[in-house]
Amino acid sequence: ASPRRPATPDLAFGLVPDSVVAALENVDDWQTRASALEQLKHALAHVADVTTLLPHLGPLIRVLTGPLLHDANFTIALTTLESLSELVHRAGFHINTHVPGVLVSLFNKLGDSKLVIRTTVMAIMMRLMAIVTPKPILAYLLKQLDHKSWRVRCDIVDIVIAAMLTFSDYTFDFRVLVNSLAKLLADPHERVAVLTLEAFALMESRTRGNEILRMLTTKADAAPPHAVQARCMAPAD
Repeated sequence: ASPRRPATPDLAFGLVPDSVVAALENVDDWQTRASALEQLKHALAHVADVTTLLPHLGPLIRVLTGPLLHDANFTIALTTLESLSELVHRAGFHINTHVPGVLVSLFNKLGDSKLVIRTTVMAIMMRLMAIVTPKPILAYLLKQLDHKSWRVRCDIVDIVIAAMLTFSDYTFDFRVLVNSLAKLLADPHERVAVLTLEAFALMESRTRGNEILRMLTTKADAAPPHAVQARCMAPAD
């Protein structure tokens, strides 16, 4: 008879001992949660075979987009985002069916008072765009431009600009972008309006024959097209 192999303990999500998952649920001690999250993040970053993750993708996403992501403790929230970023990176196109739920959870972190939280959210969204193309991500975000928080509106425009700069070979539907963003040229918060002006200048630079300006002239709720025209003619900083 062949010698028996020593039993190996079952791993939660195929990654970490069950004790780590139990520690993630410890609501009384943030340091216990933080230590467990670091272990999970480390395990995700060092997955040798992505196929071991696939059966656990749904449960893992639920953990990383649940209460931990919205934890009042900054360290917990940031480490959860970093872990989610690792998961998106490792899962690649396998995450396609989970994108809508992930997107809703990420959106709720836009406008956060901590810059590093907002930039990490943006980085994850860029990763998602690389997997599923920018279209579904931007389609969701553009529907949120009436958000009451100017910081959230600002973050959305920032992401639109980042998408155009990052995916320079992608064919964007500029008419959709113009129709959605035009109203923000007259946003009551100056920072939103100025950033939107930059987005329009970038769109104009990506098209020919004043296409963006011509689209804008049909938008009654937008700032005067000459404001955009003036910005497009100004030298880049």
